[in-house]
Amino acid sequence: MLAVLGCNIISQAGDLSKANLPNPDSYYKLVILKDYTPETGFQFIARDNAPYGSWIHWSLPHTWSIWQLHRGLMAFGIEKDVALLWAGGGLTLFSMLLLALFVALAVANVGSPLAAVVSGLVVASSPPLFGYGQLVQITHHIFMLVPVAAAAACFLRPSLQAGRLLDFIGGALLGVALWISPETMPLVFAFAALRAAICLQHASSGPVWPVAAGLMVMVLTGWAIDPPPPTFSAWALDHISFAWLLFSALLASLLLLTDFCIARGAPLPTSIFQLVFALVVLAIAWLVIVPAALAGPNGLIPNELRLLWYDRIEELQAVSNPSQWVAYLLLPLISAGIFGYVAWRERSLWMLALALSTLIYGALGAGHIRMGAAAALMSALAFSIGISQLRVFKDLKNKTLPISEQIMGAALILIIPLQTFGTIGLEYFEPSAGGKNNNRDGAKVCLLDSVLPLLNSFPASTLLANSNNGPEILFKTRHRIIAGNYHHNVQGLIDYFDVYRSVVPNVNAQSIVATRNINLILTCSVIDSNFKRGKNERTLAQRMAEGEAIDWLPEYMTLVDWRIYWRSAADNIKSYH
Repeated sequence: MLAVLGCNIISQAGDLSKANLPNPDSYYKLVILKDYTPETGFQFIARDNAPYGSWIHWSLPHTWSIWQLHRGLMAFGIEKDVALLWAGGGLTLFSMLLLALFVALAVANVGSPLAAVVSGLVVASSPPLFGYGQLVQITHHIFMLVPVAAAAACFLRPSLQAGRLLDFIGGALLGVALWISPETMPLVFAFAALRAAICLQHASSGPVWPVAAGLMVMVLTGWAIDPPPPTFSAWALDHISFAWLLFSALLASLLLLTDFCIARGAPLPTSIFQLVFALVVLAIAWLVIVPAALAGPNGLIPNELRLLWYDRIEELQAVSNPSQWVAYLLLPLISAGIFGYVAWRERSLWMLALALSTLIYGALGAGHIRMGAAAALMSALAFSIGISQLRVFKDLKNKTLPISEQIMGAALILIIPLQTFGTIGLEYFEPSAGGKNNNRDGAKVCLLDSVLPLLNSFPASTLLANSNNGPEILFKTRHRIIAGNYHHNVQGLIDYFDVYRSVVPNVNAQSIVATRNINLILTCSVIDSNFKRGKNERTLAQRMAEGEAIDWLPEYMTLVDWRIYWRSAADNIKSYH
């Protein structure tokens, strides 16, 4: 893992230093920290959704951690923006290292030292984990998996012996994961179910009430410190809120019911039936009580934005080509198959719970690329623990094993490099649409660096630009923007599309520009298809891309592949030209 991270630092240090980041969310995270004021805290971006500002749903743990790290770097005389970049990138790499260590510890506890080595190889070579685990990714997507992996190491103890303190810590770690991001909810449930399954079959592992206690203590602490920000519902689904307090309470009640079943001495089938029945009832209750629970984050997005924007976000897409199928599905399917077989052979309930969770997460990752990193975590655990239970790995030096088992053992190990090199090889033969230098339609995009000197020569003002560029503009300039790729800024996104997609006479666009006091409009010479309308309707974005004069925007200029329009003459713009 250290070797992989070292190579990543060498290859991406230049991009990080220049703030060339692939994910708009990374820039948003940096802007939250750069513009921090004690009055608004770490969740308000005053220069977004101009002139109103925008509250961000992200919880405090990841943001606060970067803040403390950057303060340490600044103590050594490092400039603030550079310190923020290296604190954010460094935290991501440190999270990857911790993830590998906790997974290896969990595997070593119930598997073997050899299986722990294999788990390290799996984590270090996982394309989905590396997608978010790079130096230039300053997001919480790997950070949030660390407490889950640590909880697994607490629950999967050697010989599954009792350990109430470890159970309490494991429950608290699940609460931390839920606090960092409610996106971890399926993981939290899966590992709570795994611990309950261990309890049902191995009474010597001790009761599970400490897990429930740790979970509730941490979730309540998170809610008290970090309640939903202003403009968010008290039942917000994407922030620690009443919705997740209720979820945690219901999950804790299921854990207590597990202890009750054991205390009554109920047969295992009876206990399983009662717990599954209670789970169904409580799940229905949660869905009924929590407002818009079934809609999820999608419920925030109006239909007019769905086709133009939300449904086109790359990380929300399903796997769609051979390289992605190998990267996101090869290991989850094989891991679930191996561990499912071992669970059946050993008649192990907790192994079955982990195998099914891996299979379910594999399906989630196939339908939603963003879930791939969590699926990789589950796969690393299931694959490594699973092979440790196979005879070919238990007795490596036994030359009397059938050749078929020896070949199977070799084939299983070869799956690890196959997921990496197979993905790279297949990508080579696939069309290269998307990415940093291409838009969603595969056409070359304009690089913001070429226009930054001009933008920074203007007085601070409100700038309308592509939502993909918006967060980067916030970090690299003093300007305000209308909208970046952020799902809570619904009105900003609607206005952004209304301006760019307006057709002559642009009455609505002019009204929005005046209301939001937009002074500058930046357009690339190559635009996405979502800025186009019918065959005979030329939108404002198309006219600007072609460098056409706009009667209500009298001043404009061309710089490399960019078109810059402004509402009134400015001496500094003319002098730059």
